[in-house]
Amino acid sequence: MPGPPLKKAGRYIDQNYRMNIETISSVKHNNELRMKTFIAVLAFGAVLISCKKNAKDDPVVPAPELNAMDKTSAAVGDAVNISGKNFNGDLTVYFDNTQATIVSKNATQARVIVPQGSGTVNVSAQNGNASRSNTLRFTYTTDPALTPEIIYSNLQSAEVGDTLTIAGQGFHTDLSVLFGTAEATVVTRSSTRIIVIVPVGNGNVKIKVKNKFTAPAPPVFSNEVGFSYKRPVNDNYRLLTIGGLSYNADTLSYIKIGPGTHYLALKFQGAAGTKPIRAFLTMVDVTNPFISIRSAVGRDSVSNNERPSAMAVRKSSPGNRYIAGTNSDFFNTTTGYPRNANMVDGVLASVADNKAISGGNYAGVAIFDAQNQLQIDNLTYSGSVTFGNKTMSIDTLNYYNHENADHLAFYNSYTGKTTSNPTAPLRTEVAITPVNGSIHYTGETDMRVVAVHPNSRDNAVSSSISILAGASGAAADFLNQLKQDDVIKLKFSLTARSGKSINPYNLVGGRQIIMRNNTVAADFWNGTDKHPRTGIGFSHNGSRIYLCVIDGRSTIAADVKTSEMAQIMQHYGATDALNLDGGGSSTMYLDKIGTVNNPSDGTERSVVAGVFAVSNAPDDNQITELASKEYLLRLAKGATHNFVFYGLNKYGQIVTKNPSNVSIISNGLGTVSGAAFTAGQTPASGYIIAVYQGIKLKIRVLIQ
Repeated sequence: MPGPPLKKAGRYIDQNYRMNIETISSVKHNNELRMKTFIAVLAFGAVLISCKKNAKDDPVVPAPELNAMDKTSAAVGDAVNISGKNFNGDLTVYFDNTQATIVSKNATQARVIVPQGSGTVNVSAQNGNASRSNTLRFTYTTDPALTPEIIYSNLQSAEVGDTLTIAGQGFHTDLSVLFGTAEATVVTRSSTRIIVIVPVGNGNVKIKVKNKFTAPAPPVFSNEVGFSYKRPVNDNYRLLTIGGLSYNADTLSYIKIGPGTHYLALKFQGAAGTKPIRAFLTMVDVTNPFISIRSAVGRDSVSNNERPSAMAVRKSSPGNRYIAGTNSDFFNTTTGYPRNANMVDGVLASVADNKAISGGNYAGVAIFDAQNQLQIDNLTYSGSVTFGNKTMSIDTLNYYNHENADHLAFYNSYTGKTTSNPTAPLRTEVAITPVNGSIHYTGETDMRVVAVHPNSRDNAVSSSISILAGASGAAADFLNQLKQDDVIKLKFSLTARSGKSINPYNLVGGRQIIMRNNTVAADFWNGTDKHPRTGIGFSHNGSRIYLCVIDGRSTIAADVKTSEMAQIMQHYGATDALNLDGGGSSTMYLDKIGTVNNPSDGTERSVVAGVFAVSNAPDDNQITELASKEYLLRLAKGATHNFVFYGLNKYGQIVTKNPSNVSIISNGLGTVSGAAFTAGQTPASGYIIAVYQGIKLKIRVLIQ
C-alpha cells in the first residue's frame, strides 16, 4: 500500500517530534515539581520534629497563681507577704505595671516591698516570660503611714553614746534619725517606737525622723523636737528602771557581725557600791535573705554535751557560717538529756515536756518555721506506731531509759551512733526506714521494717535508719510480731497549747515564757531567785530575733530575775520572750571573736543544745568596713586603752580580729602608740579616727 506523500510525512514526523519533545519536557517539569514537593515535605517534617523536640526540651512554664496577701492596704515601702503557688526563680510581682522589689521567696510565698503608686491597684505575678497570674486588689494608704510624727522622746538632754527612745507614729521601715545634721545609729524600730544611740555632736540641736522611699519619691520629714548635748565632765548616763530600781545605762559595744545581725554589750550601774548588770544582746533581722536561725544539739547527740562555741565551729562550712549563738535548753546534769523539745532542720531530737512546771503553767518552746518566723508557745507531744489493727504509744524519743515499760521508745540519729545503754536490760529493737522520703515529725510516715533484733540493746542508727525499742510486756510483744519488709505507720504530733497553727522546722526548748505581747510575766517558775540568764525573743512583727545573755555569780556582775531580763529585752525592742537555761550555762558566742560574756563557771560550759544565727552569704575575706569593740570610750585623764578592731566584709560579716596596719589619729585628745591610746591630761570630748587601707572609723572618746 503506497504511503503518504513525503512532504506530509515530514510534517507528520515534525509534529510527532515536537509532541514527543513537549511530552518529555512536561514529564521532566512534573518530576522537578514532585522533587521540590518531596523536599518541602521533608523540610516541613524536620521542622515538626524539631518543634516537638524543642517542646520536650523546653516545657511550658506555668503561670503563678495568687491566693492571698497578708495586707490588702499599706504604704509605699512597707513589706507585704503574698501566698500562692507555682512561684519560680524568675518570679516578678507587679502592682498594676510597677514592678515590686522581692525580699524573699519560695514556691508558695513571696515577701515584697510596696512600690510607688496610689489608689487601688491590681497585684499580679509572672514567671519569666510566662503568662501573668490572676490578680489581687490592693489599696495604697496615705497619712499617717507616710508622714512620721514625733510625740515625745524620753530624754531632752544626754551624752554621746547614750541610748534614747523616740515615740510617735508613721515611722517607716526605712528611716533615719537626725540630731541636727548628724545621723544616729538606730538600734531598733517599729511604726511607733525608735531606739537610737546619740551620735557625735554638741550644743543644742533638733531631732527629726526622715522616712525614706524608693526614688523618685522624695523623703518625708517629721516635726522637730529639741535636744541638748550634756557636757561630758561627769558620768552622765541614761536612766533605766529594772526591777523597780534605777540604773545608769551605758552602751559598751555595738558591732555589726553579719548579714542583718548586730551585737550589743551593755552595763547597767545601780546605786553606788552595787554590782552592775552586764547584758549581751545579738539582734537578727530575719528578713535579710542571707541569714537564718537554727538550733543545734551537742555533738549531734542528746547524750553528748558540747560547748556552744564548739558547736558553731563544728557545724560551720563555706556559705554556712554560724556567726552568733547561745546555749539553749535545760538538761539533766546526770544524763545530759534535754528537758524540752528540740528540733534541728525538721528532725526531732527530743520531745516536748508534757508536765506542768508550776500550777497550770507549762514549759515554753521557741518554734521557728522554715522561713525563720518565730512563735513562742507551750507544746504537747504524742507518738504512736500502728501495725494492722494494733497501735502502740511512743513515750520517749532518744531517751536513755523507758518511762513506761509497756510503751515504745524511738531512736533516730540524734541518739548517737547506736542505741547502746550498758545499764539497760535487754529488749527487742526493730530497725525501720521510711518507705518514701524522710520521717514527718508532725504527721504520719509509712515505715518499712529493715530488721528485728530480739534480746538486744546496741543497734546502729543513722539518718536513714531509726530504731523502735520495747523493754517488756505489751511493747515487746508488739515488736516481736513484726517481720522484715512489714510496713508500719509511724505518727508524731506536736501541738501548741494556745491552739495556734504551727509548722516547726527548728525548735529551741526552754522553761518559763517571760513576756507575751509586750507584757512581762510574773516570776512564777524561779520565784524571786536571781541567776545568770539566757533568753530568746522576737519583735512585734517577727522581723527581728533577740538572743540575750546576762552575767552573774561573780564579783563584777549582778544576777537578775527572769522578769528583769524580760524588761531589758523589752527595752531594746522585744515583745515576746522565753527563758532558756541560765546559771553556769549562760554563754554568748560570736564568730571570730569567741565568748563575749563571762560564764560564771569561769569557763564556757558544755551544754545539750544551742541556738544560732547562721549566715549563708558567700565566704569573702575582702575587708570593706572597720569596726571597734568600743562603741564609746570613757577614760580618766592619762589612762591608756588598747583598742580592738574588726575587719568586716561587704555582707557585714567579721573577717578578722585586729587587722594589721590600722593607724589611729588622736585629734589632739591624747597620744598613740600602735593600737594603744593614752588620754591627755585635760577633760575633753571628741573623737579619734582609725584608718585601715583608706577605710575610716570614728570612735567617740570622753576624757574625764
